[in-house]
Amino acid sequence: MAHVESLLDMSLSDLRPEVLPARFDESIEMRGDDDSSPRLASIRPVFVDWCRRLSESPIGPGLDHNDLHPWNILGIGTGVPASASTTTAIFYDWGDSVVAHPFGSALGSLSRVRSMLRLDPDHRDVRRMSDAYLEVFDDLTSRHDLHETLELACRVARAARAVVWDRSEESIREYLGQAARDDFGI
Repeated sequence: MAHVESLLDMSLSDLRPEVLPARFDESIEMRGDDDSSPRLASIRPVFVDWCRRLSESPIGPGLDHNDLHPWNILGIGTGVPASASTTTAIFYDWGDSVVAHPFGSALGSLSRVRSMLRLDPDHRDVRRMSDAYLEVFDDLTSRHDLHETLELACRVARAARAVVWDRSEESIREYLGQAARDDFGI
């Protein structure tokens, strides 16, 4: 959280809660007249309210991996380099990372575990995972508030992930257009 300005200076996508409504609008605009545009526009007021509430959280923005799931974590018995301690987890594939609310990172992990184990959102093991994730923030607010913020951040993170993919799609189209025009000196 202390390095947000440096991260933004390095051109990480800015998906902080106060910026997301504008990114949401850009995403709708990029879609043009496709079938989802009216539906997305209709939920905009709710989304803007979520972003406002999230930006009022005592937990500020920071680095969000934005694709955190078990296959992007190396750990014990999974090829951790010999120089790493046996308790080290190494996170990789930072290609989708953004500056956002840090609780958004929990979306992928919690969703994948729930799906893989077929657990309801209120299952005790899901709650234990959430508690473990939130523990380092206990000095900032109550556990109840942390859980509410986590739920809100995960809702907002779904939209943030879609914005990243929309922007990637636009970049891919731009790259393919350039590739079609260039002869690459051949």
